[in-house]
Amino acid sequence: RNSGSTASEGKKQEKTTSDPIELTDTNLKCSIHNKMFESFIPEENRLMCADCVKACNKKTQKIQINDLSMMIHSKMNENIEELERYQMIFSKVESVQSLLRKF
Repeated sequence: RNSGSTASEGKKQEKTTSDPIELTDTNLKCSIHNKMFESFIPEENRLMCADCVKACNKKTQKIQINDLSMMIHSKMNENIEELERYQMIFSKVESVQSLLRKF
């Protein structure tokens, strides 16, 4: 009967193995990166920038380095495309304004 209770205690301990990653000098910059991925990585899977994932990959196996860096790059590319789109719109607005000034 005692062995049964210790087995259930063991299961409880297994669930708490995914402890939060401590901030160190090497992964301090990740708090900045985490802000960047807040929108597309769920809280429980959020790790760090690809540089730092290598360090903690031993600790948590939730996200592969390649997947994470791909996600970061796709997010960056989206932002770049969005910026370019806005720049195009602004340049069109400016050209229209300059045309209007002539009249």
